[in-house]
Amino acid sequence: ITSLNIPVILEGYPADQLSEADEVFITSASRGVMPVTRIDELPVGTGVPGPLTGLIRSEFELFLQSEVEPV
Repeated sequence: ITSLNIPVILEGYPADQLSEADEVFITSASRGVMPVTRIDELPVGTGVPGPLTGLIRSEFELFLQSEVEPV
């Protein structure tokens, strides 16, 4: 994410290694950025949404507020 100086790698990530990640989130047009705290009953990182996920989620919300017209 260029404006936040966060490197982005556009590649797949093996599902069996997700539990080893510090943070995991999923994105969609309708739900934005959603933290993932558990995979197959195992915690991801500390088991709570991480600071990077929170930052990306906040920045996305700000972007939406500034760019999307209300309906």
